[in-house]
Amino acid sequence: MNTYSGRRLSDGTAVVYTNGKVLSPARSLRVWNHSPTGFEWGYGGSGPAQLGLALLLEETDREEAVRLHQEFKWDVIAPLRQEGTWVIDSVCIEDWLEKNRSAARGPSRSAVDGNPAAAGAVSGLPPAAPAGGSTDNQGCLDVQA
Repeated sequence: MNTYSGRRLSDGTAVVYTNGKVLSPARSLRVWNHSPTGFEWGYGGSGPAQLGLALLLEETDREEAVRLHQEFKWDVIAPLRQEGTWVIDSVCIEDWLEKNRSAARGPSRSAVDGNPAAAGAVSGLPPAAPAGGSTDNQGCLDVQA
């Protein structure tokens, strides 16, 4: 089982770890270059898409990671607080994958209506945090101030 965590350095740089070791965006950039400047979280942009793809590439095959990473970004990555530290593990990602594999969800509901906050919430996040379409991630995220 992998444990992923993210935090910001004192200069604001976002750093993501896999089992305590820095996760490089290089592998995910070779698959889809969303953000050559690296990972981000807490909103629905290119850095969070890169992080979503990278985490899914660690947990599933390339085809599935590419197919699902935008929805994963909205459901799991975008709602993360930008400050503090977050932790997510393989179990959480596998649970998300199981719930989303068979659904032909098409474009993200958030992208369609242009309002990520209207699509739902993820447990452990402030009520006003933008979120994707699922509340099924309850208990998956450990968000620390």
